Amino acid sequence: MLSLQEKLAQDKQRVDFLQSKLSRSQQLTDTMVTSLSSLDTRLQQLESSILPVYRETGILQQLKDRVDKTLVSLNDAIAHYQVETDTEGVIRAGPWENLDEYFHALGKIHDAIKFFKEVSTEVSNAELQPLEQLFEMGRDALRSQFREQLNRHSRAVSPRRLVELIAESEEGVETEPLTVEEQLPGAVREQLCRIAGWLLGPGGSSDYLTVYARTRSEGVLLRSLQDLREHIRKSSVSSSSTTGGVVASPSVVARGSYKLSKETPTKKQRRVTSAWNPGRRPSLMGSQTLNQLHAKRNSTAGLEFWDDGDAEGTGYTSVVDAWLVLVRAETELLGETIPSKERSAVFDKLIQKSLDSLVAEGENIGSLLQKGVAAGSYSRLLSVLPVVKHLVDVKPSLEALLQSSPPATRHRLDEVTRSLQERVALGLSDYVDTVRNDPEKQSNMPRDGTVHELTSNTLMFLVSVAEYATTAGGSINSNSSSSRPPKLTLAIYIINLLGCLSLNLELKAKGYDDQALASIFLLNNYNYVRKSLTNFGLIKLVVLHSKDIENEYEEKMSSQRQLYSRCWEKAATFIDDLYKPLHPLNLVGAKLKDKDRQNIKDKFKGFNDELEDLFAVQKHWAIPDTNIRDSILVRNKSNIIGDYETFYEKYVNVAFTKNPDKYIKYTPQQVENIMDHFFDISA
Repeated sequence: MLSLQEKLAQDKQRVDFLQSKLSRSQQLTDTMVTSLSSLDTRLQQLESSILPVYRETGILQQLKDRVDKTLVSLNDAIAHYQVETDTEGVIRAGPWENLDEYFHALGKIHDAIKFFKEVSTEVSNAELQPLEQLFEMGRDALRSQFREQLNRHSRAVSPRRLVELIAESEEGVETEPLTVEEQLPGAVREQLCRIAGWLLGPGGSSDYLTVYARTRSEGVLLRSLQDLREHIRKSSVSSSSTTGGVVASPSVVARGSYKLSKETPTKKQRRVTSAWNPGRRPSLMGSQTLNQLHAKRNSTAGLEFWDDGDAEGTGYTSVVDAWLVLVRAETELLGETIPSKERSAVFDKLIQKSLDSLVAEGENIGSLLQKGVAAGSYSRLLSVLPVVKHLVDVKPSLEALLQSSPPATRHRLDEVTRSLQERVALGLSDYVDTVRNDPEKQSNMPRDGTVHELTSNTLMFLVSVAEYATTAGGSINSNSSSSRPPKLTLAIYIINLLGCLSLNLELKAKGYDDQALASIFLLNNYNYVRKSLTNFGLIKLVVLHSKDIENEYEEKMSSQRQLYSRCWEKAATFIDDLYKPLHPLNLVGAKLKDKDRQNIKDKFKGFNDELEDLFAVQKHWAIPDTNIRDSILVRNKSNIIGDYETFYEKYVNVAFTKNPDKYIKYTPQQVENIMDHFFDISA
């Protein structure tokens, strides 16, 4: 183990070693500090020398940039002075060959004009004028190109094509729609769109919008509608010449075929079919049966009757359909040719003239309706009903198509519809007055007691109106602010009209001298009304308001049968045993008193004369309904034949005269045979 002295000696050695190392480290540190101080001094000296040079270099760089910009501006300025020379040839050549080059040239001119306006010196002002003239020349050329391309390719749609398109929309016929390519080729649309964009942008011109609206309006919409109207008119004339006076109604059917309606072939023969004029005698009279009348009606089912003045309204519903098709196509075309922010304004201008023509035509139809009703002709009223129905039906499509247009434009056809509805309502009301006040002219009364023209006309009128029950009822409601269902309103109207008809017929019946003929007349007319209500489907409407209408007419007919039977009362009195003579067996071979013989003679003669008189008159009467005729004959025979047979058997073998053939002219069978030929003009 080491001693204390040895340990101290070791520690002292370690301390000395550490001190020597520390001294060496201090020397190195001092050397490093000296070196760094020297470096810092030198860096400061270097910075002091370089910083002025750096600053001078930055100034020189700025000067260089300015020189470069000046050179660029100078080159641009020099180029602007050369624009007129560089672009004049392109501008004067026009945009027809290379539209891109033309736009580039106009862009350079536009920039040069802007430059010279900003510079505004005497020299620049001198350069500005020719550039502006050149720019205006180029802009005019683009306007001209726009107009020429539009005019060249804006063609009216043919009537036959429009008829196909209308048929597609109405009946779902598969037809190629009217595409934008069919209206304007793709290359033309692209060119027009580019020209329009430039004119509205750098060109600073919007007058081309008016040109577009006017060209498409007059060259396509108006012309197409005019050609369609002319096509319909010529088709009507052609149909009239081949069908003996049948012309087209306002409705076009698929693939160019038209609904037909009776019409006079020439103006010289001007008239309205009697079915629509209460004061004219129709051809459906005489001894025709109701079934024959029904067959006649079925043969003309759906036909509309027009007079010469109705040519103004021919095809109106078809023209409206065509207008919708064309305007819808124009909307699509606008989307590919005119900038979006201008489309609404152009669209409104584009449709105005054609819309004006539709409104004017609709107003003319209303005016003709009013004049026709005032003149006592109701053919136009019946032809206007499908027009009103169609306008109401297309209203949703119309509103969707014109949703971006001003309210004044959107509601124009609505005003036409309301005007026509009002005039239809007034016309229907006037017809009631016409039926109520139809004059009692004896010359118009059927001599055979058959259906009066007023009855026939009224029922045919109602049948035609009922085909548009919702439209007619809605028109009446719109004129009276009623909230009733349209069909109920029309049912009330029909009941009212039939009531006026019955009252007028009863007044007319009083014009007959023979009450029996008056009863036959009313019986025929009531039966015609009753069966027409059923056969023509009117009963489905009428029962909405009056469920007992058929029973009411049955009661009226029963009453007239009773009244007619009175004409046999006088004949029946002659064969009644008023004086209670003795039984014939006790009279055979007996000598009668002169008074009794004369009484028997008077009975036979009175009955014979009455039977002959009744037959002579009533064989000329007619009951078209064979069932009613047979029932009346059976009733007559049941009232007469039995009593006559008893009377005949009682006195046939009694010696009341030396000339029995003079008084006993008819056997019971012969009387029955005679009665079977009542209401038979061939007898």
